Amino acid sequence: MPSASDFDAAATALTKAAAELTEWMVGTRDRFGPDTISGGALTQVCHQAVDEAEQLATSTAEALRSQAALCRQRAAAVRSYEAALGSYQAAMNDWRDTVNDLPSGVAAPAMPIRPAKPGFAP
Repeated sequence: MPSASDFDAAATALTKAAAELTEWMVGTRDRFGPDTISGGALTQVCHQAVDEAEQLATSTAEALRSQAALCRQRAAAVRSYEAALGSYQAAMNDWRDTVNDLPSGVAAPAMPIRPAKPGFAP
């Protein structure tokens, strides 16, 4: 299972990729420059292709940001589970010590209740 730091690293990489993709598309049409001859069918096709690329880049960047948010949520879930698991392990060690300290052959007044292991749902 990936760790919280794995999810954090993925979120950082996805966020960076979204930012770079957005940055690359800023002013794309302006890059045609003053030496580019405008007009005619070819210019129209080029502008249409740039518009489509900008739309695709925008939707892809949004998808990357969405996946980064999901990674951050999963990192938080893993951290929460790790904290709960640490508490469970401490409680389990205490329970084992208590059970091991019971005298053998003598009925205990009340058997200690074993702790429940925490569940995990990403």
